Amino acid sequence: MFKRTFHVVNREKDLRRTFDDFILGKSGGIKHAHKVLIRRARLKDDKILKCKCVDFLTDESATETSCNYCLGEKYIWDEEFTECYSMLKDSTLSSKIRKREFGELRVSYRTFYFRYDTKIDYNDKIIMMKLDLEGKVMIPYKREVIYRPETIQVYRSDFGRVEYIAVHCREDQAIRLEKWMSRFQYDEQEFQNAQEVILNIIDQEGNLTDRIFTNVVLKNPYELKINDFLPNTIPLTLNDFFSTCSNLITDSQLKSGIIENKLVKLVEEYPPISMAEYGDEVITYKVVSRRPGMMNRDATGRPVRKSTYSYETQIVDEPNKNIFVESRPVDHIVEFTCWAKTNKLANSRAIWLEKLLVNNSYVFEIKGAERFFWEERTADGFEDIENQRLYYRPIRFFLRFREFDMKAYSIIRQFNINVSKA
Repeated sequence: MFKRTFHVVNREKDLRRTFDDFILGKSGGIKHAHKVLIRRARLKDDKILKCKCVDFLTDESATETSCNYCLGEKYIWDEEFTECYSMLKDSTLSSKIRKREFGELRVSYRTFYFRYDTKIDYNDKIIMMKLDLEGKVMIPYKREVIYRPETIQVYRSDFGRVEYIAVHCREDQAIRLEKWMSRFQYDEQEFQNAQEVILNIIDQEGNLTDRIFTNVVLKNPYELKINDFLPNTIPLTLNDFFSTCSNLITDSQLKSGIIENKLVKLVEEYPPISMAEYGDEVITYKVVSRRPGMMNRDATGRPVRKSTYSYETQIVDEPNKNIFVESRPVDHIVEFTCWAKTNKLANSRAIWLEKLLVNNSYVFEIKGAERFFWEERTADGFEDIENQRLYYRPIRFFLRFREFDMKAYSIIRQFNINVSKA
């Protein structure tokens, strides 16, 4: 008797293995993937770790300060190279822009295909690097386009397992760095031959507020550092800081047209002086804390208690001495308190002072401060002094500058003179 045997053969492909073979070329074939950077938001207790430059009220990054840590992203991030395959969808000329009743709508998307175990979130960014003709990342590294994920599509198949991940990004929301930087093109030869550099200080309304002239030679305008333009060589001290604050407060009121005998003054909080001498308002200052600078930027690490080597110099008056200059960072919390006879007057003065010092933080950097920013505004209150109720609004700022010490070492320590008779 004839008996037929049927063999069950599963002809379905393993999509994970197919992705590795076709996209990543792991089976020895041609690799179709290219490298990109994934900028991942750093997490702490499953929450995004915000940068210190984020404003407490607006919850936005202080991009006007050009934060060196988050670059305006408003959170701390890490970058990692990974491989993927990307393609531009709806890329024909007729479908890039579709006409609607309200006008034209651009619908181009770039889709990135990643391996199934790639970790990516909506808070992350995909950065395309500049590649050579062979598809290798050019060195030095150069970022070209930054994409923000709009839709993260996880493709599942066998028993619901993840086979690969597709990330769709809108082209019209991409940041093209080369196009953005083209606004700052310059003649390199003309720039290097410049005898003088003028730094214009522009306020938020685009008005020229100050100019700084310097003979500093810049080889690359994109590497400009404010410390190169310091007009003074005197280290910043607390007395200089409060004196600068007083000048800012006075100068701002004079430019607003306030007459001299109506100016609000900045005075020491101690010893107390009668309010009658200052009129309806006065601003006082004091130091809340002064401590060694912390080693990490969050001010939570080990304090720098010992001075470290800064530079070496010689003094004309001491030709036999080598002068070693050492420095250490010192962190301060300074408090300004706005006193007034009415509640509304104290509130408006506190907001005015806060904006004034924040918008002119560059002045303290020019004077030698390493960091200066608004820390907080503490609880409002009032006091009854000499049968007069006074309302106060305390505002605190963080200030860091370096203190310098000098140590002298003799070059020649001893002369030996031998006298001999002929």
